[in-house]
Order: sequence, then C-alpha cells, then structure tokens
Amino acid sequence: MYKYLFVILLGTNLCAQKKYNFGLSVGSEQFYSKNNGYSPTEYNLQNNHSYKVGFFVEKNLKNNDEILIGFNYNYYWNYFSERFINSETWENGISNTFYDLDVHYNHLITNSFKVFLGTNLSYYRSHDKYAGVGYIDEELYFSEKNDVTDFNVALNTGVKYEINPKSKIKFEPFVLIGATLFKRDNFKVDYPTEGVSSNHYYKYIYTRFGINIKY
Repeated sequence: MYKYLFVILLGTNLCAQKKYNFGLSVGSEQFYSKNNGYSPTEYNLQNNHSYKVGFFVEKNLKNNDEILIGFNYNYYWNYFSERFINSETWENGISNTFYDLDVHYNHLITNSFKVFLGTNLSYYRSHDKYAGVGYIDEELYFSEKNDVTDFNVALNTGVKYEINPKSKIKFEPFVLIGATLFKRDNFKVDYPTEGVSSNHYYKYIYTRFGINIKY
C-alpha cells in the first residue's frame, strides 16, 4: 500500500512541475540611423522604431533556467527627409514588414529577475528593396537603391522581470540590446551630375523593449 501511495505522490509532484510555458510577446525595436557622404539634396534617414508581436514557447530547465523560442511579425516605416534645389524640405515614408525568430537562454537571478543571452534570425521576404531615380530639367539627377539582404542575424542580451511569478498568467516586461551582422536598411544614393554619392542606413546596434504574457 505504501508503494502505491508513493507512486501516486510522485506522479502528482511531476505533474505540478510545469515543463513548458506558452505566451504572447508585444514590443518595439529602435533603429538608429547613420548618414554618410555628401548629399546635395540633404537626404536624411531618421531614427526609427518597429511594432513587434509574436508568440513563444519557453522550456523550464532543472536548474530553474529557461530556453525560449519565439516567432515574431514586425512592421515599421523608413522615414527620411530631402530637399531639392529651390524647394522646401519634404518628408516621406516607406512601410516595411519582416519576420524573425528569437532564441533566448534565461538565467534566473531571483524568483522574478532574469538575465538572458540570445540570438535573432530575421527574414526580409516582404521587405521593400526600394529603387528610384530623380530628374531635373529632363536630366538624371540622382539614383537611389535600398541594398538590403534577405536574411540577417543578431546577438543580443538583456533583462526580464516577472511581475507576478506565482500567478497562472504571468506578465514579464523586458529590455534588450543587440547587434546585427548586416545593415537592416542600406540606402545608396548617387548624383551623377554632381559626381558625389551618399549612404544612409541603420546602425548595427539596436534596442528592444516589450512585455511577455505567458501561461
């Protein structure tokens, strides 16, 4: 009888130890622009941010650490300003979307506070590889191209904090900083009549903040 009681208690304990968490992640990434070279039209790519939403699976390890795998949808705008000869400065925007995959290793510092290391793989299938030209007096004045890669990879690190670790539905704000291997957007502008060119892109360093809602 005691053997059966032991088996029942052991089974109950194993069921109580939850191995996986599932959840929704909502956040925003910040991109920081860099404008190189001389631009007669004062071309200026602005700092920007994305809207990010996704879902994730989190595996609880025996040492209370966690491994997270998440899939995200991203939407953002490229905003830039430009001024042609004898005209006012005007602003324009190009909308873009892409998908990415997060892999994080979360290390538990306290019951609520975590630090993590991770990687991010992004896929720009729907990304706008913008190309255009501009004429003045029927003569080609500039040509522009967004020379962006289809794939990108990044390394990141950050912190997470579970507001209510004992609840079934947990809220976990987070913040991270990362670095990409390739430029996220890379606008190259040539001015044939002026004999100059300029390059406008987002820096490799980026930040992200958001919240995980998990069960």
